[in-house]
Amino acid sequence: MGKQKRKAKAAAPSIPKRAKNHRTSKDPWEQSREEEYAVVAVSAKEYRAGQPYYCVEWEGDFDDTWEPEANLVTATDVVKHFNDGLKKAMARARGFLI
Repeated sequence: MGKQKRKAKAAAPSIPKRAKNHRTSKDPWEQSREEEYAVVAVSAKEYRAGQPYYCVEWEGDFDDTWEPEANLVTATDVVKHFNDGLKKAMARARGFLI
């Protein structure tokens, strides 16, 4: 019995490792969440579970939506203007003029 030569195994191609949170592309939902839309006006306010929600009119051809105050960080001046007008209207209704 003679000795047989073993064939050398071919090296596996190296694949770069990825981080655990690596994503190859963004899904459409995630892309739409990153877009910002301009607020035209705030028309109403209500409380849900103790948090203020505002009825927001958006620039463009969009329907009005109810948004929590946390979603309106770029429209603080519009929200402040609405709240100031609301305070004045409530004061007038109570008989005090401001």
